[in-house]
Amino acid sequence: SERISVREEMDTVDKYCDDEKWEYNAKRIKEFAEKASVPIIAGGLIETIEEVRAALDAGATVVSTGEAELWSMQL
Repeated sequence: SERISVREEMDTVDKYCDDEKWEYNAKRIKEFAEKASVPIIAGGLIETIEEVRAALDAGATVVSTGEAELWSMQL
């Protein structure tokens, strides 16, 4: 099993948190989730229900957001 640096992976994702790069972020979450043996918490500039769904679909266990209207969303 390949060892990965959580900080290195998250630093890479953090660099691409604008709207045009969300697809890239979801891809990185998926790659990270496939290698990690721990739950994945996706967070950082997640502002829409589409971004929440993309993160969960990519393999995140949970999503953290400061957008209060998303806290009680039903999937």
